[in-house]
Amino acid sequence: MRLKVSGSAIGKLKEFRNRIASLEGAIEQLGMNLAEEAVDLVLQGFQKQANPYGEGWAAKKHPDGRSILVGKTTNLRRGWGRRATKIGKLRWRIAPGPTAPYARYHQDGTKNKDGSVRMVARKMIPDTRGMPAEWQEAFKETATEFFRHHFKGSK
Repeated sequence: MRLKVSGSAIGKLKEFRNRIASLEGAIEQLGMNLAEEAVDLVLQGFQKQANPYGEGWAAKKHPDGRSILVGKTTNLRRGWGRRATKIGKLRWRIAPGPTAPYARYHQDGTKNKDGSVRMVARKMIPDTRGMPAEWQEAFKETATEFFRHHFKGSK
C-alpha cells in the first residue's frame, strides 16, 4: 500500500525527517541538560539543608552560625557549581570539584573502628533508595522542554 503525499505535507515530512536525523546529537545535549539539572538540585539541597528525599540534614555538632555543610571556605557547596563531566557518548557524571575531595565522607558518613557513627551522613545526591520524586519531576520537565524545542522549534 502506497501513501501519496503532496504539497506542503512533503516539506513538513522532510523537516521532521531532518530533525529525527539530528536526534543523536540532540540526545547528547539532553544528557548535558539533565546533568546540569542534577547539579541545580544538589545546590537546592544546600539551600534547604536537606537530602534529596526532603529529610533535613543532622545539626552540626559544634554550631558556628553557618549553614550545615558550609564551612569557612564553602568549598563543598561551591565545588558542585556546574560540575557536569562527560564520561561517555551518552553518559555524564556530577561531582564536586577537586577542592572538595571529602564530599564522599559527608555523603556516606563515617564510622569508628568499633562501628559507631563518627560522622553522620548528610546526603547530597540520591542513594540506593532510588530517584526522589522531586528529582524525577525536574528531569521529566527538562526532557519534555528539550524535546518540545527540538521537535517543534522554540515554542
